[in-house]
Amino acid sequence: MSFSSYGSALKLQVKEAQRCSYPLRIDVYGGGCDHNCSYCYARAQMIVGSWNNSRNLRHPFPSVADKNCLRELMTKIPDKKPECVSGSWRKLRPLLFAKLPIRIGAVTDCFQRYMETKAHAGLDLLKTLSEAKYPAQIVTKSDLIAQEEYVDAMRPNRDNLLIQFSITTTSDRISSRLEPGAPVSSRRLIALTRLVREGFYTGVRVNPLFPIYPDGTLAKLHTRWGLRGEALFEKARATNSSALPIFNMELIDEVSKIFNGAPESTLGKHTLVAGFVRLPFATIRWVSEALGWSGDQLKSFFHKRVKNCYYYSPEEIRHYYEAIRDRCKRNHVSFSICYDNDENYERFRDMWTNTKDCCNALRVVPGFQKVYKDCYRQTTS
Repeated sequence: MSFSSYGSALKLQVKEAQRCSYPLRIDVYGGGCDHNCSYCYARAQMIVGSWNNSRNLRHPFPSVADKNCLRELMTKIPDKKPECVSGSWRKLRPLLFAKLPIRIGAVTDCFQRYMETKAHAGLDLLKTLSEAKYPAQIVTKSDLIAQEEYVDAMRPNRDNLLIQFSITTTSDRISSRLEPGAPVSSRRLIALTRLVREGFYTGVRVNPLFPIYPDGTLAKLHTRWGLRGEALFEKARATNSSALPIFNMELIDEVSKIFNGAPESTLGKHTLVAGFVRLPFATIRWVSEALGWSGDQLKSFFHKRVKNCYYYSPEEIRHYYEAIRDRCKRNHVSFSICYDNDENYERFRDMWTNTKDCCNALRVVPGFQKVYKDCYRQTTS
């Protein structure tokens, strides 16, 4: 089977660079993702922008990055801009020399099973990273990365990798509806368990974090009872019947148990990262259909709309983050926050375990010695 070439695998996400620690990113598959997640912001953008090259809903047949180009890029850092790079090579090349960790899987999952069985571009990238001894943050929903061939490819580069699984719910039934092409949550937790026990540095991204109650519910209960954190959640559970059946606090406990089973070398060095959901208009329809709800029913949970995107109010979001932070603290697990929009970036920084890095990888994962701002100062000084 032949695939079209993907010529912009490596990018510097300039807008994210104002906030994100690791805005240098690689997607080995472009223009589609077989996971087909109902809430996916990138999927909505691809469809609206007409650059989703899906041939059908189940198997998008995205274009594939040139593995030889990526290998030359990572191992040699050539003078001339490679074809698999998008953007200014003058700005990108110094970041590679500085060993700024690259985010793998920012827009499409580099380990989506269907494409990996056909093109194995994700596996090839892992081998290249190990050859180059290059640090990377891997974000995935795939359990494929815990299979023997992938673990073998990563093992020589273990101290340079942060592997983050995105998990939204404890319910396999719900995950199979919301993320129909991805492995169900239980399979991701099994994969996480193996990598933790193997001594890899890992994280779990509860991202998107779906609310449980309509916007304003927790804020009103806080005003009435003066409660915060987990205590406020318990009060809400006892007094509310209207709830989204996606996130629950049991997910924090399941993840914490896995993290606390880590070997001594990485014990205490695994992080749970929460990031609140934002839903463009198209995803409202997709999520509603997945849940068997009407679009109006789901919209009623949101009281804030900016253009065509629905958000939760910052006051309500803080109550969720405080409750999750409390549970993480009780379980002896690090907690951090991935922001959902620029307005909320500084707002919740006080809850990050490491206020200099929202992924909590800086100087925790041995190969993560710099964030983007450190490299930027070097290249402009």
